[in-house]
Amino acid sequence: MGASNRTLSRMFQRETGMSFIRWRQQLHIGLALQRLARGELVTNIANDLGYGSVSAFISMFRRILGTTPARYFGETVSGGLERGDRKMRARDDDGHPIADVSETSSKVVPLRRP
Repeated sequence: MGASNRTLSRMFQRETGMSFIRWRQQLHIGLALQRLARGELVTNIANDLGYGSVSAFISMFRRILGTTPARYFGETVSGGLERGDRKMRARDDDGHPIADVSETSSKVVPLRRP
C-alpha cells in the first residue's frame, strides 16, 4: 500500500473511532463471550486467541468487562431473573457497549461504537 504504520494507524482510528489494539480487544471479547456461553474452557479460548497465558487473557477480560470470565457468567446466572429474560451487556474501559449476549441463544451481537 505504501503507507507508514502511523498513517495506517490514523486512518484506522478515523474510520472506526478506536485504535487497532482496542478493536482487536473488542473482537477477542466478543469471540470469548460466544465461546464461554457455549461452555468452552478459558484455557482453550486464551490459547486460540493467541494469549501467552491464561492469566494474560483473564487480565484483559477483567480490564474490559470489570470481572473474570467465570464471575461474568456466574453473576448473570444468579441475577434472579427468569431464564428467558437474561441478557448481558459487555462494555469496554470507557463504558461503551461492546456486545449483547442472550443466554438463551448463546449468541453475541457486536455493537458499533458511535
